[in-house]
Amino acid sequence: GGGFPLVSVRPSMLITYPQFPAASDGLFLAGPGGGPNGGGGAAGGRATGALLTAGEKIDEQGRLLEAASLEAQRLSKELEEAHADRVSMEYLLREKLERIVQGEIDRRLKA
Repeated sequence: GGGFPLVSVRPSMLITYPQFPAASDGLFLAGPGGGPNGGGGAAGGRATGALLTAGEKIDEQGRLLEAASLEAQRLSKELEEAHADRVSMEYLLREKLERIVQGEIDRRLKA
């Protein structure tokens, strides 16, 4: 025959073969089956210690990246707000100090 010879392929060579560990169990990921509202943990509802297929691992990494990006955006916004608060407080303190100094100058001039 002109067909191809049968080649046995190790299961670990297949992308559908579960062989990749899930992210740490303490992480909750957004997405189907994952996160506090989805009822699943890092593996999107799989048992603790279960291995993921290549596709599942890619999906998991995408969710981790998205969660990290959202956290970075949240922290950046929080930092901007803290900076704005600091600038505002600094302005108010300078105004108050200026009034105190002016009051002391006025008091000494009257004495």
